[in-house]
Amino acid sequence: MDILRVYTYFQASVFILSFITAEIFSCHFFSLLIIKAEVSGNSKKISFQIVSLIRCPIFHKLQESFLRNIIRIFFVLYHVKTETENVRISLGKTPEELPSPRNIQSDGSLRLVRARDWCSGFFPGELWYMYEYTKDDFWKKKAEFQTELLEPLKSYKGTHDLGFMLYCSYGNGYRMEQSDKYKQVLLEGANSLASRFNPVVGCIRSWDHNGDKWQYPVIIDNMMNLEFLFWATKASGDSTFYKIAVTHADNTMKYHFRKDYSSYHVIDYDTITGNVRNKHTHQGYAHESAWARGQAWGLYGYTMCFRETGDRRYLNQAEQIASFIFHHPNLPSDLIPYWDYNDPEIPASHRQYILFLSHRSHIYQEMS
Repeated sequence: MDILRVYTYFQASVFILSFITAEIFSCHFFSLLIIKAEVSGNSKKISFQIVSLIRCPIFHKLQESFLRNIIRIFFVLYHVKTETENVRISLGKTPEELPSPRNIQSDGSLRLVRARDWCSGFFPGELWYMYEYTKDDFWKKKAEFQTELLEPLKSYKGTHDLGFMLYCSYGNGYRMEQSDKYKQVLLEGANSLASRFNPVVGCIRSWDHNGDKWQYPVIIDNMMNLEFLFWATKASGDSTFYKIAVTHADNTMKYHFRKDYSSYHVIDYDTITGNVRNKHTHQGYAHESAWARGQAWGLYGYTMCFRETGDRRYLNQAEQIASFIFHHPNLPSDLIPYWDYNDPEIPASHRQYILFLSHRSHIYQEMS
């Protein structure tokens, strides 16, 4: 019987759902969960016990099934080379074609995704954190391998998610190793992201699909990628990135939010006039509903913008979003939100466990 000690943490999480990550970007809040997991050879059967919870009383509110999924994920982390190679062989794919594990599927199999999947950077970022907290070169080598599979993304201009894809992977690698190669990849990637900014609209374009529905869609999720641009100004001295991030944040604050500080998911702009054409949802229950993940994107985004700029308008926005969340009549007593605050199926509707952690990490940032 092999004994595997898994050290993990939750740091500024916006959502894990089934994703192989507990971290999106580089916020300062973390709690350390130390688990002793017993695994038998290559078996996926795991028994575990929580050894200690440090600075993390909120874990006591989480269901055992959620914690069990976390442990399964880190079991896959430990065996990542074998797991990923087996999946690629079965699909006839190379590491370059399917670089990143994304989630464990309902049948227990590992799902891999291409580099252009918006979640591709989460897994290498998680490996960098494993290295940071264990100081074990085992994790560093895997982090470097998984990160460098994403290098082609630096010149990809077809997505707003380069912050997720490159800043989680190369960004964490650069933070720890100060590699000039990593820095150059990041700066080229930041330029690619900035290329999606339209000065008439004053925002970074989100999707390029559904042209029959939207002319220039901007989703609340974009707030998560601004941190990459703030970093790029600090790393390069070029204020262009900073100005784009601030302009995007200001226009999102102006047009994305309702009077109660809940957020729309998609704002569609006219590229000629810059005016708002439509206020929609793509993943929430309805156009006028409050999609829970979107509220977390906004809360993180404006807390981060305050941290990066010192502008108290952003802090006030974050506090108002938090007030909407924590005072919503459909927020359960255990504070774990439903997927959409206005889903008529509540309380039978499914819930977003990681948003529970996310909300607390943002509040922690505000108080720090």
